[in-house]
Amino acid sequence: MCEKAIKQNQLQLLELRKELIAALAHLSDAKRRYDQAK
Repeated sequence: MCEKAIKQNQLQLLELRKELIAALAHLSDAKRRYDQAK
């Protein structure tokens, strides 16, 4: 694999990680609200 492809993959992984962290934060927030509503 060439250097450029590796760099591209690393950038995509960073983006995915950010999205995952955001989704997890959203999920825990929703769970907290759900627990409070009970």
